Amino acid sequence: MRREKTLFSAKSIIPLVLVIVAGVFLFWNFYTPEVYRNDLVLSMTANISYSNTIPIIEAGDSPLPANMSVITYNIPSDFEAQVVLLSGISEPYSFHTDKFGNKYKKLIFQNPELGINYYELWAIVEVLPISFEIPPTSVGNVNEVLSEYKESSEMVQSDSSSIILLAEEITQEAETQFEEAVAINHWVYTNINYDSAYINVTNDALWTYENRVGVCTEYAHLTSALMRARGIPARIAYGAAPYDYPDGWLPHTWVEAYFNGTWYPFDPTWDLSGRLDATHIKIASLPDQSYVFINVTLSGKNIDLGSLSQSKLQVEIIDSKEESPKLDWEILRKLA
Repeated sequence: MRREKTLFSAKSIIPLVLVIVAGVFLFWNFYTPEVYRNDLVLSMTANISYSNTIPIIEAGDSPLPANMSVITYNIPSDFEAQVVLLSGISEPYSFHTDKFGNKYKKLIFQNPELGINYYELWAIVEVLPISFEIPPTSVGNVNEVLSEYKESSEMVQSDSSSIILLAEEITQEAETQFEEAVAINHWVYTNINYDSAYINVTNDALWTYENRVGVCTEYAHLTSALMRARGIPARIAYGAAPYDYPDGWLPHTWVEAYFNGTWYPFDPTWDLSGRLDATHIKIASLPDQSYVFINVTLSGKNIDLGSLSQSKLQVEIIDSKEESPKLDWEILRKLA
């Protein structure tokens, strides 16, 4: 009996299928638009905690700690696109509000001890992305904006001639003030080198301009200074974000710029302009990083405070929704 020849045999189809699958995998990974995985997060629920130790040391005979309090911003509050579902603090506490509208906490240690005193603050937060369909054009009326967000300061030297000239150069092709803010944000992202050696150091805007290096704090200070130099009110947002999502959580600082009654987010570390992904957990909005502090008050007999350390940040993602990266069909068409 004569057998008809077929175009594909069973033995040839399997390798062909494997080649096609491998090709799709490579295309998906190397020919999709460049995008941070954070940008694909549609919503996130996370448990964020800050903990620290306060050492009380002897400074004479018969030492006796009496009272101790700790004032800190380190716990999230409700903000736009962020809701606190549950929170807790290890010590008795009271809530207070600063002049910038941020809630801070005063922890009361009823029985402080010689040696190490430990405390922890935690919150479960749900975060959504922030985006706007139509960007604004101008800042509008800024009379109601606090002067700390408009004027030059020790950390944000917007009146420096170097900062003013640079801001003019960066924005010369912008047609609106919002486009100026976008251009400034992109310039800082492109021209300042990220160096993790500066994570526990806070440098001002002028230093950052002159040295062209830093981390999120330096990025935010320089961006704020350049924006203020162009008449755009700007402040920092302090919180936490992952540098290798879903891991790599660190304290993080970005910028908020004022346009027509609304504060728009700008993150020069990742070149996000007028939008924010759902992995930014916000703690407070402040004029600059120097306003982020932990204030400890101690009373008693023959005692002193030991050296305070950086608060330990921990974030556990409880739930998240992510979209898949989209194929770049224009590249696919050119390759075909």
